[in-house]
Amino acid sequence: MANAEVNKKGEFELKLDSTTAVIPGTYRIVYAQPQDEHNFDFILNGKENIELQFDLEKGVSFTKSQENKLYQSYNRSIALVNKSIRNYYGSQKDDKKGFKEIFDILARTQLEFEKASKGMVVHNFIKACKPYIPTKYEDLMTFSNHVKANYFKNIDFGNTQLQNSNFLISNTVNYVFGFVDPNNQGVSYMKNVDTVVKEIGNNPKVKKTILKILWNKFVNANNETLANYIGTTYLLAIAQATQDKELADNIIYFEMASIGKTAPDFAVEIKDQKNKTTLKTLSALDTAENYLIVFSEYHLFALFR
Repeated sequence: MANAEVNKKGEFELKLDSTTAVIPGTYRIVYAQPQDEHNFDFILNGKENIELQFDLEKGVSFTKSQENKLYQSYNRSIALVNKSIRNYYGSQKDDKKGFKEIFDILARTQLEFEKASKGMVVHNFIKACKPYIPTKYEDLMTFSNHVKANYFKNIDFGNTQLQNSNFLISNTVNYVFGFVDPNNQGVSYMKNVDTVVKEIGNNPKVKKTILKILWNKFVNANNETLANYIGTTYLLAIAQATQDKELADNIIYFEMASIGKTAPDFAVEIKDQKNKTTLKTLSALDTAENYLIVFSEYHLFALFR
């Protein structure tokens, strides 16, 4: 981790410790708060200096760095072909020749960038990004189904370069939330999570990280059904196996507090007419038929009968 001051010209410089070997991989620059929203990633191979320009609206562009310039060029090229694919299907024309031409361009583009990146850090990402390329004409529905079915085909969850980046997280999140049947969202989400877990395979650290992120996203979205599905089906066992008590407790408490679940029992203070205080569990209260519990901002409560 390093910090840098931005001068009056809007320039900054990050110098790496010359006594410490640079670990090739992706790194992140944070430029504002909150950090998870105001950042960008770049590739560092330890062999080249990196010069870049950053604009709040346009994002980052690299003026010096073979690795990063190649990756940006790749992403731009693939984006252009994807635009052609969308336009093709949007036109609703039965043009099989045009279809073949577009996907021939996609195949050549992918192959050229894979060759150009051989021996570089960025090769790991370009290879993992390889899109589904049909060998014959497909209608939109068939193509979409095949894109989903082949989504993880070229992603190696055991690849350390991918593990040490945001690549695996962003792609799995995009998969879970991107391939959803609007008429059956709950089932779609569950099936997508199941697929992600299967594709991750025997990579426990990656599995825990990704499932924790997905669990938190559904918790924050107030989707108790999906959060509890991830928690009870996968994440709780992982938390317990790794002795992560805080995570395990959070999963358990969230499920217990979910709508339709039996609320957790806890002790309450009961004062009698002589102002004598005794402790009694909520489930053991038997002095009235109905109770009203009021929680304050300090987590205190009062009972009325």
